[in-house]
Amino acid sequence: MAEVKGTIDEKALEKRIDEEKKGEKEEPKKKPEKKVAEKKPEKLEERVLTLSLRDAWATKRNNRTRAAVKTLKRQIAKHTKKEPKLDKSLNQKLWARGDQKPPRKIKVRVAIGKETATAFPAE
Repeated sequence: MAEVKGTIDEKALEKRIDEEKKGEKEEPKKKPEKKVAEKKPEKLEERVLTLSLRDAWATKRNNRTRAAVKTLKRQIAKHTKKEPKLDKSLNQKLWARGDQKPPRKIKVRVAIGKETATAFPAE
């Protein structure tokens, strides 16, 4: 019997099919995407405090608002026994009149979490 050119013997065909199946299995499996939970501040308690910033006026004229920020953080830490964080809007309110004229006192709303106390302007 004469073999026809271009035919593939059965063993070679089976080998090729096995390689294709292995190639399909070797494709990397995609890991399911993890959903990133949004960080929401855990509120345990909320207080409204009126804090005096007069200690800042005892420093140099050009460092008053910087001293007011430090004084504010120190007083919040004293009242809450947590690490104080200032909200961006509160910081802008302190710096509204520049470095030389911070407010004499300020009313803040403090949200107390497990580890931190975040201060916001009360108004």
